[in-house]
Amino acid sequence: MMRAWSCDTVVALPDATASGRLLFGKNSDRPAGETQPLRSVPARAAGAPLQLAYVTIPDAPAFAHVGSAPFWCWGYEMGVNEHRVVIGNEALFTRTWAEAVERETKGEPGDEGILGMELVRLGLERGENARAALDVITGLLSEYGQWGSATFGAPHAEG
Repeated sequence: MMRAWSCDTVVALPDATASGRLLFGKNSDRPAGETQPLRSVPARAAGAPLQLAYVTIPDAPAFAHVGSAPFWCWGYEMGVNEHRVVIGNEALFTRTWAEAVERETKGEPGDEGILGMELVRLGLERGENARAALDVITGLLSEYGQWGSATFGAPHAEG
């Protein structure tokens, strides 16, 4: 039996709240019992290349940020940076994803890529505003692709 995936995200824009502030909320479809500690990371200069779960990418300067991360993962389910950019991770089951799962279940080698949670963190680290974060994420997707297990200890096609 396949497990149901169901992240939900809600955003209330400032004109819809009594306080005039943006509200962001997200539940995560992570496995039961998987801790997601909050991580607070200060701004930093670029350093050595970043080794992500499946690929290595060049580093870049990073804005300070706070994020909720599964204990085993460098990336975030959700977070906010010092410029008030907020991003949440959502699972999208596309044809490209289904084709990659099919190839892997047949034993065909697949291309490694960046995890969605890593893209969230990279968008927060490198995006001074929402547009810049979107450009970071789509640029990295174009260059490295997205693929890999997002569940601790699970094969790519199952995670």
